[in-house]
Amino acid sequence: MSSTKETRRASIRASIASGDGGIDLTNCDEATREILKDFDFDKNGYISKDEVTMGANLFQKSLKENEQFKKMIYCLILGYFVFCLTLGGLTYGIIKANEQVRVNPLTGIATTTGGDAVMKTAPALVVLEDTSIHNISIEDLNALEKIVLGGTISFNVMGFARKEDETVILVQGGSLTFNMDGLFNHTGVEPALLFDHVSDGERELQFGSFVSWSNSVSAWFKKL
Repeated sequence: MSSTKETRRASIRASIASGDGGIDLTNCDEATREILKDFDFDKNGYISKDEVTMGANLFQKSLKENEQFKKMIYCLILGYFVFCLTLGGLTYGIIKANEQVRVNPLTGIATTTGGDAVMKTAPALVVLEDTSIHNISIEDLNALEKIVLGGTISFNVMGFARKEDETVILVQGGSLTFNMDGLFNHTGVEPALLFDHVSDGERELQFGSFVSWSNSVSAWFKKL
């Protein structure tokens, strides 16, 4: 192996000594030519001083590019570790937050950890505008929570009764009766007080219906 290297060195020295400091590849052995051929940019069989300089510059440039590439790899690895740590922190936070809430599998009631305080949430409601109370189904009547008339009077529903030609809604202090045309009648002091307050005592019956409320009924249903 050492004799081969010495032969190549001697071949290169002889080629350099023969000219202007360049290397004549024809004076080199085959193995040396194979190594140096990439420096012969103009492919004329002779490596001039300019070509040697160009090769050295390209070599230095490749070293710098490799160094930049290494830095990019290091940054990507660092970013990956930061991402993993962030994701782990979020996961840990979610797990700890879930541990603070306990749900009874029998009752479905949620309580906070370390106490018996019941977590309360507002019921989810679905609103139907300009609806006919008498035409809605029994299933919807069971889910009916509130009735708003004309956007100005609100009643919380406490029960109902359905007949063929009318539907009676039980509210606090009285009842509301609806037929196919809308609100037909009401009973009780408290509903009457609300109607009188809104209409200033000028509420009238026309063709068996309260015309001002017939087509302006909003129904609030509990979302099941």
